[in-house]
Amino acid sequence: MKFVKMISAFLCVCILSVPFFTLPIDAEEGVTEASFLGCASVLAPADSATVRFEVVTYATTMQKAQDANQRLTERISSAIAGFGTPNCEGYRTCESFSGSRFLVTRCLAVNTHRVQEVDALCQALIDAGASSVFEVSYQCTDLSTYEQEAMRMALDDAKRKAEALGITLALTEIQDLGCYACGFAANASDTPTVRVECSLRLCYRVP
Repeated sequence: MKFVKMISAFLCVCILSVPFFTLPIDAEEGVTEASFLGCASVLAPADSATVRFEVVTYATTMQKAQDANQRLTERISSAIAGFGTPNCEGYRTCESFSGSRFLVTRCLAVNTHRVQEVDALCQALIDAGASSVFEVSYQCTDLSTYEQEAMRMALDDAKRKAEALGITLALTEIQDLGCYACGFAANASDTPTVRVECSLRLCYRVP
């Protein structure tokens, strides 16, 4: 069974609402200023992946539900030992309205460097008894080189927009709007990558 990964992309920031340049004019002073937004992204190869999953158990007493959850968690941990050791990120219990059933939910995450085998890891989790696999994300240990490249490309992007006006401009300020990283693999056959997005703003005045 092919497991479809749900990729967490909430760390990715899109700045589509910002116009690529602004041109405020102070008519009284005769001063013209312009600012240009530069954006760029590069792809970095992922060297690790984090898979988050849940272990849910029910029983007629809370103690039985907790014991069953512990046993199932240990079985799953043993089944995926070759990929990495799961870490607990959340644990909650609740009782049904009737008081006849008790629920225990444990949220765990396992980090692995076997990034090309994440599908196999997800399948192993489900086969071992995990209730759900709800998030897969990819990371790159050192993004500094890729951030520098993305920032350079963003600078070139902003400069091209400024030059397109065809008038003389004097650079007054460079505003660094930051870099953001998002790991993904759209299909199982894709090489897992981390997209590094950078943006900056160039501020000019007319001499």
